[in-house]
Amino acid sequence: MSQATCSERFYTNSNLFSGHYLDDRVQQRDEWDCDDEARAVFEELQALYRDERELVAG
Repeated sequence: MSQATCSERFYTNSNLFSGHYLDDRVQQRDEWDCDDEARAVFEELQALYRDERELVAG
């Protein structure tokens, strides 16, 4: 099993950022608090897909 499969993280750091920043601090930023907006956009995309899915079937 690859390391990516076993990882609890949802990103590959490649040592560009501090692991502590990505794991803990970034979630405390105001920009991270967008669940309601993201959920609304996701629902719009789902509706669009339902309406247009026959065009992309295959």
